[in-house]
Amino acid sequence: MSFPKAGKEFPRAGGRRSGRAVAMEIAGALQRELGNTHAAVKTAAQWAGASERAAKNWLAGRYAPSGEHLVSLVEQSEEVLFAFLVLAGRNEIASAAAVADVRERLRRALTALDGASGDDEEGGGNPHADAGVLHGRDDPG
Repeated sequence: MSFPKAGKEFPRAGGRRSGRAVAMEIAGALQRELGNTHAAVKTAAQWAGASERAAKNWLAGRYAPSGEHLVSLVEQSEEVLFAFLVLAGRNEIASAAAVADVRERLRRALTALDGASGDDEEGGGNPHADAGVLHGRDDPG
């Protein structure tokens, strides 16, 4: 008994994405994160430990990065991470990661605002943190 020669991969539940679709999604993520300049090519190549030619092809959507390069890009880029999670059908994880990212950006913005305004407020500290805004709580108590 032998296996059929029809393909090298197991079929996926919900259908398989084409290599072109994956390449375009990763390209879009890299362009959102880095732009579409020669500096973007150099940065993507450096992040992944790949050649500039490979990075240029990724940014153009001609090819998707290989597994090891994709892992390196995901480590460096929030946009590539989100794109990867969506491609993998893990939208709920992508949404949770996006919320955590927004929360962190808000925390940094509030810290910067509090630092810029000085400690003029009575009681000092961050009034927003006391209200539970930074901890994901809706009510301050």
